Amino acid sequence: MNRADVEAIVKRYFDLRLTNDIDAICSVFADAVHFRISGAASPSELLAAGRVRQPIRPMTEAMTGLWHWLGYHIDEMLIDDDRAVVLFSAQIRFAPSGEVIDTEYCNFFKVENGGIVEFIEFCDTAHVNQLLTSLIPKAKAPSASEEAEAWAPVLEIKQDWH
Repeated sequence: MNRADVEAIVKRYFDLRLTNDIDAICSVFADAVHFRISGAASPSELLAAGRVRQPIRPMTEAMTGLWHWLGYHIDEMLIDDDRAVVLFSAQIRFAPSGEVIDTEYCNFFKVENGGIVEFIEFCDTAHVNQLLTSLIPKAKAPSASEEAEAWAPVLEIKQDWH
């Protein structure tokens, strides 16, 4: 593959990502892909894939379900042999809340035999975690009587320890 081929595949990924069409997005990837979001930490483990090659469809479904791309602009693309690094800005809707954010990314791609085999994304993981954490229901603190009730079986067992 030459530089023009790598650039075309990477640009196609970006164009298809705007569609949120899972089948179309998956079509630019190889059957098994090394995918991860660098720096991702709990609670975004959903987005932090392993370091082994795996099918891309489950991750694509998760990503397109949460993040709807509204637009993007490639600020810089560097290509060396079969690798591309893309710095870009994007406007994205966080689907669960409808919040629209403007953010920057840096993606690393490796292309082999006409498909992306490696995809590493650097994004604002603090903001991602904040948005994902907002989906976790806040637990209410138990009342004193609820707490006493919860501990009652433990206290009864402890009394039998003599």
